[in-house]
Amino acid sequence: MKIFECQSKAHKEFTSFFSYVSVFNQTRCIANHYYAAKVFKSPNGTAIFPEDWKESRKWAEAGIRQIGWKIGDFILPLRINNKGYKIDDFGVQWYILLWYKHLRENPKKLEYLQQFDKFNDQYKNKSFPFGQSDIMLKVKQDGLNSLRSMASELWNLLSYKSLTIDYNLLNIRYGFICHEVSPNGVITELSQQICERYPIVCESYQDSLLSCCLGDIRVIPISNSLSVVKLFTQVDDQTDVTALRQSVVKLADLQETSCPAPIYLPQTILDGISDNEASQVLSLIENHLIPVAICS
Repeated sequence: MKIFECQSKAHKEFTSFFSYVSVFNQTRCIANHYYAAKVFKSPNGTAIFPEDWKESRKWAEAGIRQIGWKIGDFILPLRINNKGYKIDDFGVQWYILLWYKHLRENPKKLEYLQQFDKFNDQYKNKSFPFGQSDIMLKVKQDGLNSLRSMASELWNLLSYKSLTIDYNLLNIRYGFICHEVSPNGVITELSQQICERYPIVCESYQDSLLSCCLGDIRVIPISNSLSVVKLFTQVDDQTDVTALRQSVVKLADLQETSCPAPIYLPQTILDGISDNEASQVLSLIENHLIPVAICS
């Protein structure tokens, strides 16, 4: 059995610190691309972004909490459990796609890997579910394109094939959680869930009924890093397209003063409108809200 030792001097050029790739007009090693994508929370609640892997590790070791990922134009939430990152976490997907691009551009490395039967990484991070040795084994067994399949959700986001992520809005901890409401006091299921999680939202909603019209938005701070935004776009349990467009424009103005805090919208914003209207609204969202994601 022939074993590939990922961290050995003989295979230094295969490590993430010596494997380079150009992404978003920056050519850096995979390690720098990955670690610099981490979003941390400063003591005053604002997002801070490390320059490289050294600064990222320094902040983590100092106890500064990671709150998300900044990948391209997107700021994306964490998917974690008690062991660390989940396999579908956006940072894990990012790491996989970086290796996918690097190996696709370096076919000699792909060819070299084929001679090995086993891949070891003595420094593998136990909180990271798919490290370098897993990457190499996956490519050997299932081919290079299998990496892209594992990260298809992020691939589609970065390709702007979709703005939708599979994520519960109630689990967002950084940015703006948006939900639709009605000026006449009708509460949607999502609005009810948000009110139960954050009672202050319900109190604010009742107060705003006296002054809000279709197309308005209201921002309710939950913490120094999280706010709930009410979008007054509902009429008789249906979305009013004109009001939705007006709300998106106002969200863009809000985001300009809070950049780069991400906006998270519910997939239900498109319920009850035609495909053509939905396409126009999605185009407006894509062009005016950065970063943004639609949660299904």
